[in-house]
Amino acid sequence: MVTDIKIASSWKDGLKNEFEKPYFEQLIRFVKDEYKTQMVYPPGKEIFSGV
Repeated sequence: MVTDIKIASSWKDGLKNEFEKPYFEQLIRFVKDEYKTQMVYPPGKEIFSGV
């Protein structure tokens, strides 16, 4: 279960039901692995920033 997603509360409120689903946990693992092994944009802290 994904318990600590660091995003703005406006995004968290809209996505909270998705956080419990298996596909979302797989997606989080995939994205974390990509950030560890590849050059990925935007930087992690800017994913949900709207910048």
